[in-house]
Amino acid sequence: MTWDPSPTPDVIYTLVEATDPAFTQNVRNAYIGTELSFLITDREAGHYYYQARANRADLTRSIFLVADNGCAVSADAALLEPPASLTVPASATTIYTVSWEASPSAGVTYVLEEATDANFTTGQNVAYSGTALSASIDKRYVRGASGTTFYYRVKAIRSGDADSD
Repeated sequence: MTWDPSPTPDVIYTLVEATDPAFTQNVRNAYIGTELSFLITDREAGHYYYQARANRADLTRSIFLVADNGCAVSADAALLEPPASLTVPASATTIYTVSWEASPSAGVTYVLEEATDANFTTGQNVAYSGTALSASIDKRYVRGASGTTFYYRVKAIRSGDADSD
């Protein structure tokens, strides 16, 4: 969940969750703090609704900003199993192959991401997306690629399910 900052400085935000749009059933404070987002996890199947407001001790609390729609959590959504291994050549010239073992989860598509740092914070892009278990990488036309180390990670995705690690 994310929300825009209050124009009032030094506020604390309260994110409230309920299982009905009138906020009368299963109401709880999901988050209280200064951040502008909060990751909601571990919800049972059902429909959840959210509203947020800004608070500051010396001022009247703001009205709640209610999300336009609720969030439906499906009971059949599953965390997909990642591919068992990823093989990347230690060095290569301009064209090389990156390969991986199939995910134990059936009917998945693979997304191969590459970056120029091991934390995937710079030079990140999708190198391949599809059902194959390998991708041919051609760095021949990438300016500055000579001598650059590229890092790779692969995940399994399937519509209606959470992506694998």
